[in-house]
Amino acid sequence: MSNYLATTTASPDTPGVSIAATFTFKNGTPITVNSGDIAQLKAGIVNFSITEPVVLGSVSDFIQWLSDKFGFPDINEDVNDLKTQVQSNPLLSSLYNGFLSFYEGIITITVLSINRSKNAADPTKTDYKYQFAITLDMNPPINFFDVIQFDSIGISVNKSGQSGS
Repeated sequence: MSNYLATTTASPDTPGVSIAATFTFKNGTPITVNSGDIAQLKAGIVNFSITEPVVLGSVSDFIQWLSDKFGFPDINEDVNDLKTQVQSNPLLSSLYNGFLSFYEGIITITVLSINRSKNAADPTKTDYKYQFAITLDMNPPINFFDVIQFDSIGISVNKSGQSGS
């Protein structure tokens, strides 16, 4: 097993002590997180982020995981039936490769960050900023007219604001 912490490049913005820890999914995917300056925890300042992208697996892997862990319906068999129908339908067969690229695409968390701190002007309030971003890399990329490829799609959610009395 490799020591992922030894390769971590993240560090606090200012001098301080930061903790980096690596967790591993059962499938072997490592997740390295960085705490930010732990001396700031007492002041109510929390910084948490992943330090490198985390590959979660394919869409079918994700569907299976949701079923196994949370009891969601396992629709992989239904999707496999749909794949067969799309592939054998003369009107839809041209969409088959695109559908397959999406379904076999790889989901990756690229950003996960939580930052909370006391508001400088009003210490009864807390400033916060949350960031989350994922990508789906098509496997293989989808070709359009042999001129351009659709490689990936992503979504980023950012929320910042203030809470407190």
